[in-house]
Amino acid sequence: MFRVAILNKEGNIYQTKSKYALIDYVQQFKEFTNGEQEEVMNKMLDDIIFEICYVYGTSGIGVKRIQKILNLWLKKYFPIQTTMTVNGQYNTYVKEVVEQFQKETGLLVDGKAGKQTMTELLKFLLDRVEYYK
Repeated sequence: MFRVAILNKEGNIYQTKSKYALIDYVQQFKEFTNGEQEEVMNKMLDDIIFEICYVYGTSGIGVKRIQKILNLWLKKYFPIQTTMTVNGQYNTYVKEVVEQFQKETGLLVDGKAGKQTMTELLKFLLDRVEYYK
């Protein structure tokens, strides 16, 4: 078990007793199926720790997670913009939305979902959690 400490936009630190506190939140996250909930947070944390990078042309569950989270982000900040199909394919539209997300969050705009982008996606999820604030 390890601790997670992540800064939110106001500079406050979110600290959890373990990654399972994050999983508790994901259980409220109806966009994910029950079978995916634990996997989503475990894999997101692994992706950040091991600096896994998703790029145009890659596919799989990691890309599916990115698509679902980016769709939530789009709905919150750009409700008129079309959300993406959650199919696990890192296509042109996914790359464009990742670039938009990177620009809006002050990251290097390269269209790749690497350590910094994955951390910002996780911060976006944590910003949605009231009891962590």
